[in-house]
Amino acid sequence: MRLGTMHHAGKRDSTVRHRPKGGVRPRLAMALVALGLIALAAVWGRQRVRAPTELAYAVELEGAARGQVDVTLQARGPLPRRLRLEQPGGLFHDPRGGATVTPLAAWNLSGDGRRGAPLVLRPEGRAWTLIDAGPHGAVVQYRLTLPHGGAADADIRAHLSRCSGTGARVAGFHVFLLPEALPVGAISVRFVGAPGGGAARLAVPWPGAGSPDGIVYAPRDVRDLTDALVAWDDLRLHEQDIGGCTVRLGVRGTWAFADRELARLLLRLGEAEIAFFGSPPHRSMLILVDSNPLRGGTGFEYYGLHVGHSVLLLLDPALGWNDLADKVASVAAHEMFHGWLGEEICPQSSDLNWFIEGATSWYTARLLVDSGVWTARRAEEVVMGRIAQHYAHSPLRGRVSIAEAARGMLRDGETTRFAYAGGTLAAERLDAWLAERSGRTHPLDAVLRDLFARRGEGPLTRERLERALRRAQGADAHAWLDRHVYGIEPLPCPAAMF
Repeated sequence: MRLGTMHHAGKRDSTVRHRPKGGVRPRLAMALVALGLIALAAVWGRQRVRAPTELAYAVELEGAARGQVDVTLQARGPLPRRLRLEQPGGLFHDPRGGATVTPLAAWNLSGDGRRGAPLVLRPEGRAWTLIDAGPHGAVVQYRLTLPHGGAADADIRAHLSRCSGTGARVAGFHVFLLPEALPVGAISVRFVGAPGGGAARLAVPWPGAGSPDGIVYAPRDVRDLTDALVAWDDLRLHEQDIGGCTVRLGVRGTWAFADRELARLLLRLGEAEIAFFGSPPHRSMLILVDSNPLRGGTGFEYYGLHVGHSVLLLLDPALGWNDLADKVASVAAHEMFHGWLGEEICPQSSDLNWFIEGATSWYTARLLVDSGVWTARRAEEVVMGRIAQHYAHSPLRGRVSIAEAARGMLRDGETTRFAYAGGTLAAERLDAWLAERSGRTHPLDAVLRDLFARRGEGPLTRERLERALRRAQGADAHAWLDRHVYGIEPLPCPAAMF
């Protein structure tokens, strides 16, 4: 309750009333003291609840191949009487469902770490309210049911978390319930029950350490926990250091190229991107490679999804040896670049999707040329071809802004292709527009590096982007962006880009 002052309109009462000696004033003083104690208790209670809560997850993998993953969550520390546990959404969350959570049981946690009295879990949309949680914490058990993700489902989000018959792939924002509005301290994740010694086939993006209970993984914070991919499957696992970042590669299936060739390509791409920014975005990264279930029709031959420190590459299993450097390279480089632009330089809303995706596409093409993976002629052919087909000749050009299409990304194939092609052209044209005013070559480079250096100042907004443009290049791009990106005035296509 917020204590405030109530104001009453009207005529002041000037009547003098008799106050018995020793009556009203002592009672008033006592009332003020009582109110002070109540306020102090409320503040103390809020501070007590705000003490960091430690989260320890135990993930049972025995039924993962059948689409069943059981999770035990221990929330250690003082909890409010009513605690909401929510399933956080992610960029690729499927609002229609897909992976579902079913609560199983909950208990209070005693002072010595044992389970105490059972608790009630009340469902509320994508959250569950824990009633009468205790001062030491609570234990919650719940079950995640994964879809099989058949090829008939043309929504790529339905294939992000799925069982495969031999294992499972799970997005963190599907599997890890979080306490709402509570500060979180240490986080640990332990995987148990993998049949046949399957822990060796477990791929996670976090560092781990051995314990009597096996390997315990330590995400650095809540975002690191939920923006992650975890896979247990028939994976071939490889690990290498790229510029101070430990890259774990998990490959499933049979391909026309060897795993080591893919690892060398990733090394080459990673070194070029780290050299551009000056340092890696994270200490570790997970890259998973699997077969694309959505080939043909309205789908794409290749899908790349970046979730936190994890990258998922869904590729056409029929691709040949030459496709590795030509096609797989661009998808992998794009998703790895999102480690900086998209993850560390994090947009506040979908209003900046055009820049996150467009600039990433433009820069990865340039870095593919700089690293020698692509020739300038090949980059010109690919990038200019996409812009001509999906932007210049799109029925959306002149009717839908690039920013609006990017906000609706994944809505349909036409919108998605227009957003990517338009965003790529917008980033390249913005770079050229800045170059005309500054006389520098690729002045947008300095803007990206500046945004990365200042990433701790908060999420990226249009205002922050425009400030960075003025700071690095002294140019006010507000009117240009209004016309060509947030407005529908078409961008001219250049004769050459590389």
